[in-house]
Amino acid sequence: RVGDEYHALAGRAKDIGSAAVFVALVNVVVVWVLVLLDL
Repeated sequence: RVGDEYHALAGRAKDIGSAAVFVALVNVVVVWVLVLLDL
């Protein structure tokens, strides 16, 4: 649904989605560092 009105759950869902992307990105960086240091 598209609209201009504010909804608390929509904001919370976007925050949780952003946090999940951040955690995944940190995970990728950690794995890459571990792989590169293992060489």
